[in-house]
Amino acid sequence: MLTKLLVLIALVACSKSDDKKPAAADPWATPTAGADPWATAPAATADPDQAKPTPASPRDPAPPATGGTTTLAGTYQCQTLRYGTLVNGMYQTAYVASALGTFEIDADGAYRSVSYPDKGSGRTRAEAATVSFEDGPYAGFIGEVGSNSSGAYIHFGGKPSEAPAASMRFNDHICYRN
Repeated sequence: MLTKLLVLIALVACSKSDDKKPAAADPWATPTAGADPWATAPAATADPDQAKPTPASPRDPAPPATGGTTTLAGTYQCQTLRYGTLVNGMYQTAYVASALGTFEIDADGAYRSVSYPDKGSGRTRAEAATVSFEDGPYAGFIGEVGSNSSGAYIHFGGKPSEAPAASMRFNDHICYRN
């Protein structure tokens, strides 16, 4: 009985199937009509720049900063990018509380550090994509102004007196507006 079943299975498996048409829903069926989905399409335009994809920006554009700092007004809470804890033999990066703490910028450009009230207050100067702290607790600091899904922020590099690199690096500070 088992031998007859095996012979029957072998006979069915080896039978000629050229007379069968592939089912329409068969994903492995050879297409009989229509365009090849893997073929490259001919260029529809003579302008090569129009065919190029637009690269995605790693960050949203910075909020506009005209002569004043009204777009920067608010309270900022700072974090720094550090090596985090050892997990499964690897250090994991983490944002931790920054030594910069918390500061407030007023609509007229004045600022003060909530974390260091004894250091007094100072002035900021906004430019196209940066803000400079002219005096006060963060005198000489230059930050990049931007926004992302977490909100508006000011990014300070490892050397606060220089504009930061385009992307976050270890020991950089990022201060999000609350």
